Amino acid sequence: MSENKSSGFFITTLYISFIFVLLTLGTGGIFYSIQKLGKNFSLVVFGNKTTGKIIGYEGSYSTNNKGNSTKMYSPLIQYEDNKGIVREYHSDYSSSSQENDDEVTMYYNSEKPQKATRGGFLNLFFWPFLILGMSVLALSVGCYFGQPIFVVIKKIVKKIFSFLQ
Repeated sequence: MSENKSSGFFITTLYISFIFVLLTLGTGGIFYSIQKLGKNFSLVVFGNKTTGKIIGYEGSYSTNNKGNSTKMYSPLIQYEDNKGIVREYHSDYSSSSQENDDEVTMYYNSEKPQKATRGGFLNLFFWPFLILGMSVLALSVGCYFGQPIFVVIKKIVKKIFSFLQ
């Protein structure tokens, strides 16, 4: 009987932990995505737009789980801000091939021209939208499976407040 209770406690603890992780990831992802989408949208609408030129690539190696390594390339982009200062942008992503385009669109805030962002839907909006969708899914699953927990918490809170009155 005691072993049954301890396994039930273990399963309940895992269940509550799983729900908590889903709710945390979902909520955090939604806040992150909305913040990132707002920042990028504001940059496109109110920021400065310029054309940058890929001047080279930074190379690195990526190793898969089989031990095979692949050379990865991160483009170095040079752009000119509205004051005529030439700046460099080091991409935060890598690819296994070099790009064919020499010119790319860059967006920056005139107050911080050194913090530019590469233009294009994929760079500005795709990943935040993807994270938003996955976060909403995680939050929905967490709320659906966490509903019994919420009912128990609501009953406990009601008892506490009725006891205090």
